[in-house]
Amino acid sequence: MEKTKKYKFIVKVSLDGSEYIHNKIRGNSNAYNVTINTIEEIYRHKNVKLYISTTVMKDNIDYMNEFNTYIREMFPSAIHTNDLVFPNDVNGQCSFQLKELYEVNKRFPYLFNEGKSHSMVERHKTVSRCSGGISQATISPDGSMKICNAAVADIFKFEYNVFDKGLEYVWTNGGDIIEMFRNEKSHKTIDCISCGYREKCSITDCRMLAYAYYNRIDRSNPITCITTKNRYGGER
Repeated sequence: MEKTKKYKFIVKVSLDGSEYIHNKIRGNSNAYNVTINTIEEIYRHKNVKLYISTTVMKDNIDYMNEFNTYIREMFPSAIHTNDLVFPNDVNGQCSFQLKELYEVNKRFPYLFNEGKSHSMVERHKTVSRCSGGISQATISPDGSMKICNAAVADIFKFEYNVFDKGLEYVWTNGGDIIEMFRNEKSHKTIDCISCGYREKCSITDCRMLAYAYYNRIDRSNPITCITTKNRYGGER
């Protein structure tokens, strides 16, 4: 931190609850202390914009309101974000199933409200459904490339391996599925076609969350739909 004082940059640190909750989630009795010490050290340096990221899951959701208040009081100039845990655990022990999302929305509507600083939803009106495979990609340790960090299914992988073919070749020869993603327009899914808020919606529609919740790539991310409903009210 001292060696980089002449630069301005962003550091994002994960903190998922109080000492007991954070340590339980991490499976480490010292995780909270290490994280808090790190946050406090970063917070002292005015050249760094500090993000504190909390992943909302079944283990900590009951304490979210008080924890968000705690973060605001302790680190008022930090940007605190809340993100729902990605639904990739088979038994749903950490993440929320689709039917549970609506109950979460009733209890904690601010998690879905567009315009809130701690909302998990991005707000960009774009031509494409999302930026995965268009302006971003992730290279895995084995050299395979996928459209973003959250992509876990093979359907989201580029056709060739970066170690075998090189980055430029893999990017420009992604395969039929990647080309389909690149040509996919926003608000064109089967859910969007019948939605009364289609023309007003300006919320990013994550393909990975659509696939995780519906096991289909032609559906909309349900979090996008809940957020849009919260903004405009009424039923879709």
